[in-house]
Amino acid sequence: MNTDKLSFLDENQSVASVVTKLHEYFKNSYSRCKVKRSQCLSQLEAATGEKEQAILQDLEKIDQEMALFGVLNDALSIADRVVHSKTMSSALGLDSEIYQIHHETEEEQRAEWNLAEYRISQQRQTQQ
Repeated sequence: MNTDKLSFLDENQSVASVVTKLHEYFKNSYSRCKVKRSQCLSQLEAATGEKEQAILQDLEKIDQEMALFGVLNDALSIADRVVHSKTMSSALGLDSEIYQIHHETEEEQRAEWNLAEYRISQQRQTQQ
């Protein structure tokens, strides 16, 4: 397995699991936007003047987010179905890199640990 291509994965992830998690993330993001939009519409009924304009601007931003999250949700839904289809797993085999769990090497783990320690020390210096 060529781990250079999979270095973006965390320990114990596969490409297939990342696709599923991304699909869930964008589906949930779209749902949260729908809830926020509904709340704004409820507020809009009683709003006037500047408050009404602010809510309308919020609605416009939410509509843009919903459009983007909707497209991403749809695209990842398709990818999720294809990656987990019997046809794909049969064609590629379950031993394909797409389905294999990524295991970090000790060197990768050490590099992640060093980076985490560096970030913590930077945060501490900023807080002082």
